[in-house]
Amino acid sequence: LILGETLSRRLQRPITPAEIGLTSPNSGAVMASEWHVDTVSALVDLGRSNVDLERRRVLAGTAYSVTGLALPGQTWWDEAPERARSRPASTSRRIGTAEINAVKEMTEFFSKRDQRQGGVDGRTALYQYIYDDVATYVGGVFASDETRRHLFAAAAELV
Repeated sequence: LILGETLSRRLQRPITPAEIGLTSPNSGAVMASEWHVDTVSALVDLGRSNVDLERRRVLAGTAYSVTGLALPGQTWWDEAPERARSRPASTSRRIGTAEINAVKEMTEFFSKRDQRQGGVDGRTALYQYIYDDVATYVGGVFASDETRRHLFAAAAELV
């Protein structure tokens, strides 16, 4: 984890353990007991695995398993807002209204595209946008806590 965090800060983007060879690429989804995993890193890893056909088969086969219903305890939920506020920035990019509006515009674009063409068309482009741009935004320096909340809400709509 320390190596991944160090590389993430240096490269200014989330680096997952799988990217640096510390896990098997076909190891499956994050298990319910792994609630300590950074949410942003997990999201980027999930997006990356979504492009990998074999990984999608594994995820599809486990989508309705009982372990998928497991949720973290109340303490995790109580501490989540503070963890989000205190997460150190992984990039020096300042995030403001322009980035929030960009994510909203892209959400509208991909939503319209999905309605016209179906979910498969453009999925790789959507993933690249999340991986290259949105992951950078959520790891940036926010002008205020309100800006952070708005950006995360826009990113959640996109995902």
